[in-house]
Amino acid sequence: MNSVKERRIIQKVAKHLVGLPKVEIFDILFKTEQLFGTIEDPDPKIIDAILYSWDNPHDIPFDGSFYLLIDYTFNLRLFIASHPVTFLSAFRNNYYFQTAYSSTPKKFTKKNVLKSFKNTSMEISVSEFLKRNKLKKWNPETKRFLILDFLHKMEC
Repeated sequence: MNSVKERRIIQKVAKHLVGLPKVEIFDILFKTEQLFGTIEDPDPKIIDAILYSWDNPHDIPFDGSFYLLIDYTFNLRLFIASHPVTFLSAFRNNYYFQTAYSSTPKKFTKKNVLKSFKNTSMEISVSEFLKRNKLKKWNPETKRFLILDFLHKMEC
């Protein structure tokens, strides 16, 4: 410990942990480390959003909005923005995605998907697939977007 101030802060935190089982203490410490590992500036709004997402694992916070996971494969996770819906938002593209190669959700557009898979082992196959198919074409049998079916077959 480098300073008296740090020791006092640790003493305050330790008082709140007295009486808890060691497993719970380690869990709290792990989540705290995870929390501060994911954010650079500990803004209370962002911290609350991340803590909320731990209780609701299918929602991820990003830029003050939540994204609800609706479908996924190993290489592509598809979300829908779960911010308050307005009349105009019904006409917008509310789909977002994450790849195994990116950490932040991006708008689900052909350009963004191609850019996300650029310089990966899947770049050529994804670009060939998107030349032949529309990005948001729906498969009524599996009730998924075709690109998710395609990626799922590649992964298996």
